[in-house]
Amino acid sequence: MFVKTKIQLLLVGIVAISLYSCIKTQSVPNTPSIAFKDFVKYGKDSADMIITFKDGDGDIGLVPGDTAPPHNVNGKYYYDMVMEYNYKGADGKFHRFKSATATDSMIIGYHIPYITPVGQNKVLDGEIRAHILAPYYVVDPLVIPAHKVIRFDIYIYDRALNKSNVITTPEISVP
Repeated sequence: MFVKTKIQLLLVGIVAISLYSCIKTQSVPNTPSIAFKDFVKYGKDSADMIITFKDGDGDIGLVPGDTAPPHNVNGKYYYDMVMEYNYKGADGKFHRFKSATATDSMIIGYHIPYITPVGQNKVLDGEIRAHILAPYYVVDPLVIPAHKVIRFDIYIYDRALNKSNVITTPEISVP
């Protein structure tokens, strides 16, 4: 009986090892990827932009107060989530908005909180909810009437300065 139990345990062990060796480990690139999830409006005063992300080495977000180059205030990487504002013109096409005083497109920047998984597997996926304060659409005296349909082009950077894919939100009707 003792020999039979040993043989059974040995067979169970061999089957378990065989099955475990067939499991493929998840391979995710170190460059983050993002996808649009939702845009939640709170009347005219604010909104939440919700995106999902996946990153192979889990180096998303910055520690509060991290403003050393290249994350300095005037640096390209100051914001690690960038939302570029576009409006639908009278021609039915979307255009980047530039105000009369700005030399560049209007962007809404966001700081992603510091996130790094513990352990050997650094693959990280989750959701980012960025709160956009009022107004989340442009009301410009030079634009009459105010924009009625907008959308955003969005991308993120990880701490290694890898830029994610650029996503475009669906059309967003504004109040």
